[in-house]
Amino acid sequence: MQASSATAYWRHHGPPAAPTLLSTLPQYLDDDAFAPPAMKALAAMGPHARPVIPVLDRLITSRHRVAVYLGDADAEMRADEHLLQQALATRAQITAAPI
Repeated sequence: MQASSATAYWRHHGPPAAPTLLSTLPQYLDDDAFAPPAMKALAAMGPHARPVIPVLDRLITSRHRVAVYLGDADAEMRADEHLLQQALATRAQITAAPI
């Protein structure tokens, strides 16, 4: 639930919420179910989420992808590729805005 409500929490509390979110959201980035809402929240945080860049970079450059279990190898590959694209987009949104 933390990852799912993080964007709303950020929108309500703004920059003072950054330390709380940055201590919580990175743990979800390698979870196929919770990574998308966690990345959405980090992207919404923009430059306030810059401390998470090394975590995103490790995820992006990893030779071992996030484990996705859908029962269909093609669907699992597509889901993994989607998570990678979302990580790249999240990183771009975080770094695009000046501090």
